[in-house]
Amino acid sequence: MYKHGLHSKNEANHSSEFSIILANLCYVLVLAGLAVLLYHLFYGQVFYNNVSKRFPSDTPFYVLGKDQTPRLISWLLPLLYQGGSGAPRIAVVLTAFVLLTCVGVRLLVRELLNKDTAHAMKAKDVWLEVTFSLIPLFMASIYLPVIYPYFYSVAWSGYPLHSPTYLLMVLAGVFTIWLFLKIYRLYFNASARRLLPYYIGLAFTLLISAAAKPNFSMVFLPMLLIVALYQIFFGHVNLSRGKRFYRSLPFILVVLPTLAYYLLLALSLRGTVSGQMAFGISGLFFTGNVFLKIVLALVFPLVVSVLHFRQIRHEMPFFLTWGMFIVGCVIFLCFYQTGPQYDSRNFEWGLLCGLVFVNVYNVSLLIKDWKKIGPEHQISLAKPILETVLLAFHLVCGLAWFWIYLHGGPGWSV
Repeated sequence: MYKHGLHSKNEANHSSEFSIILANLCYVLVLAGLAVLLYHLFYGQVFYNNVSKRFPSDTPFYVLGKDQTPRLISWLLPLLYQGGSGAPRIAVVLTAFVLLTCVGVRLLVRELLNKDTAHAMKAKDVWLEVTFSLIPLFMASIYLPVIYPYFYSVAWSGYPLHSPTYLLMVLAGVFTIWLFLKIYRLYFNASARRLLPYYIGLAFTLLISAAAKPNFSMVFLPMLLIVALYQIFFGHVNLSRGKRFYRSLPFILVVLPTLAYYLLLALSLRGTVSGQMAFGISGLFFTGNVFLKIVLALVFPLVVSVLHFRQIRHEMPFFLTWGMFIVGCVIFLCFYQTGPQYDSRNFEWGLLCGLVFVNVYNVSLLIKDWKKIGPEHQISLAKPILETVLLAFHLVCGLAWFWIYLHGGPGWSV
């Protein structure tokens, strides 16, 4: 009897291991298929855009060296292009940006689920992680044709593929948030020496994001400052304020390389016609009904956060992601760029970046709800089904835009 029970347990373990392997294999195959589509798209941005104006994007602007600011993309793409023969190389690099971002989102979702390694996860957990972690990058505003007959000129996607600077910024931003949350989880239980590699990584990814495009750091740094100040004045009650300041000091030090880059960027723009940041409600003038846009972009994350509010209101990821989105909204609505790019809506990028992380966080909450379905946790199916249906609406709209752009249509209109 005992041997039979042990044999059944071993069979169950082998079945679970096979299911985990199968889930990861499916994940790799999906990424491989996505890589083929993205290569076609990014190759078109470089090649066809110059020939037939299909696949419109910002990529040719950087490829031809027209951007004189000290950005990583302004240096990297002309280097890869090399007089007209580098379209395949550029397509490979931009595809790699997106695929690495997908992997980073999966790591971030795992961190939000408080799981360090896949080996500690059940097969069901891995399937949920694999399935849902690919969705946030391809979500868009919910399309209501009665309200918006020209959806693709007024709706939002948190991950527009027409901007190479944005792709690199979000890639670095995903790993920045992942490192920050890992540091915060270990903050009171790990020594400063153990956390040092994470702080170095945080400083590096934050600098890379700013050197790609400054909008992520513009919405992340205010939240980082709030966290540091909160820990100094209201942190661990068993530590003196001096010790709390000492433990919070690395949060301040990690931003110094990024601030140095900001200084370099400001000096490089002196005497140019690029314009400066000015106060004004320009966001309301160039995007139609901006408040309706915000609502349609937030249907899924807003509903999920409201349904979970009592459980998550004191959690750092809730404060961080929604705080970044709110900071992005304030910057977008209240500031604009003077000069020739007055109507370029360059401060909209921070709002879109915040939208990505709000979606990722709320997808992790949806995964937690599905994990509770089963004999061990009897809860109503109504909540995860409702959340999944709303998520599916956002995903369908995002995939519709992706399909249009994949065939050479407008890329920045979402």
